[in-house]
Amino acid sequence: MKTRDFTVMACLWLMLSGITTSCEKAIISDDDNNGQTTVTKGKHEVTILTRAATAASVVSGLTLTVTDVDGKTVATQTFNSPDEKISLKLNDGKYHITAIANSSDMTGGYSTQPLMTGGSDITVDGKAASVNILLSYAVASINFTLSDVPQDATNVSISLSPQYEKMSLSGTYDGSTTVTIPCSALGNAKWGTGTVYVLPGTSSSTTISIDVSTATDNKTYSVLYPSNLRAAIPYTFSGTYKSDKTQGVDITGNISVGEWGEEIVGKFSFGPASDNSFDNDMSRPTINVTTLPAAGTVFNGHIAAIVTASNDGQTADAMLMSAEEWNSLTSALYEADPNVAERIAKQYTEADITGWHIPTREEAQRLKAEWGGANMLELNKVLSAAALTPLSSTEGSGNARYLCNNAQGTFSFASSGNYAAAGATVKTYRLRLVKNVKLVKR
Repeated sequence: MKTRDFTVMACLWLMLSGITTSCEKAIISDDDNNGQTTVTKGKHEVTILTRAATAASVVSGLTLTVTDVDGKTVATQTFNSPDEKISLKLNDGKYHITAIANSSDMTGGYSTQPLMTGGSDITVDGKAASVNILLSYAVASINFTLSDVPQDATNVSISLSPQYEKMSLSGTYDGSTTVTIPCSALGNAKWGTGTVYVLPGTSSSTTISIDVSTATDNKTYSVLYPSNLRAAIPYTFSGTYKSDKTQGVDITGNISVGEWGEEIVGKFSFGPASDNSFDNDMSRPTINVTTLPAAGTVFNGHIAAIVTASNDGQTADAMLMSAEEWNSLTSALYEADPNVAERIAKQYTEADITGWHIPTREEAQRLKAEWGGANMLELNKVLSAAALTPLSSTEGSGNARYLCNNAQGTFSFASSGNYAAAGATVKTYRLRLVKNVKLVKR
């Protein structure tokens, strides 16, 4: 194939309002470069102006990885300045560019700078290349403050599990680990972590363990948060250590979410007299079933997209996917009406179950891993037999893209579909809502 030269300069759109990795499909054209194209000795040079949402955005290093349609890496480059240009030579064809920033600081599973990532599908067809890469947060922001900790405490740490262990150069999460974050003494019997960043959780719930050491012993207290820690969401945890002679140790507190994403407020407690769970609207509803459904089946009018059964086979955590599908939607980046998908989620009810939401990035990845490619055909047979709308892999001449991450990101069930950013002008997005529940065999 004929080799073409083009220059890619990462356009860093740092979306501090939330949502994880995303990218916009970029079809290469000589006619849409905003007057920035310069032709030199027959080569098409494209300049893409950078734009940052805030001066507080920090990029300490950026790695670009280019893969072909088969997932083979064809180029990798790292640069330190957002203004630095990267020149690549690629044969005509289709590629995906993934950008990862601040990846070198994830020592011990947490960091003091937020890992960011983004990407773009590109088609090299012999014309000038124009690529915009939207960087967004791939981590959750965590800040713990503990009050009334015993005065003789010598060390306090907080562990979160299970969390993703790493992110690959292709921008996908992998592995599972426990992340332990040390606390510092703040004075007045307070200890805290400060703001740190962790990769999202791998499960539908998160175990928070608080370890308090003194000169004579070590005690660990745990509480179950009924959701995974999600990327692009900041969590502020406030806990109060309480000791009661009749009821033992009890820690209470609250969680609030700041400016990155939609606010989440809840309360938790744990101890001998506690059920070690959160008492808030994020608790997963319990559905009684005579038989635990298998993933990829329809029960009670719901699609059981992912089912993880307990060891005894009596309970299961399940991600339901809405029986209804919406198409011809715009994203949250569509300025004229950015809340189309959000309104649908808030109003949707299915067999008396409310609280459905747009899939997070991690949930989208799980749906793609479970039902992408050939597996989609098997699920569609089940959906069609139940008179439900099947999933789509194509839209016109490209991949059908479903909204996720608060409608600012998209994913595809097509084999070749990559995680991508939602566009500001596209009006062909699809939507399938999800709901996490607990199934109990009765």
